[in-house]
Amino acid sequence: MRAILGERRGSAVASFAVAAPLVIALMAALLQLTGYVHTVTVAQSAVDEAARQAGRYGGDPTTARLALLDTLASAVPGATVTGLAMTADTLPAGTPLLVVTCSLTVSGPAPFSRSSVTLTGRAVDEARLS
Repeated sequence: MRAILGERRGSAVASFAVAAPLVIALMAALLQLTGYVHTVTVAQSAVDEAARQAGRYGGDPTTARLALLDTLASAVPGATVTGLAMTADTLPAGTPLLVVTCSLTVSGPAPFSRSSVTLTGRAVDEARLS
């Protein structure tokens, strides 16, 4: 039977030599992707917090910017705020709403270096709440 199938010694080493680089590359790509997703999630949390702070203190854009920069500085090093806009809106029930839209440029590892993302945070405008 061995004469028909041939010698099989060493085939595991050859299979490993072919498969290992692919598995390592896939793991590295997944690690990079999870880092990017984490960064965007933390940035979204920072924009939400900026909207809450601005809503608490009368819709002041300076308060929103300071809250955003404070949160980003500690959680997302290398993030640069390229745009910040705040608009007032009203929910159908009449509740005043503050919408903060922020554009960020995030410096990160290779495939996502200098990625731009636009995030939106919403909060009740407590100053206009009656």
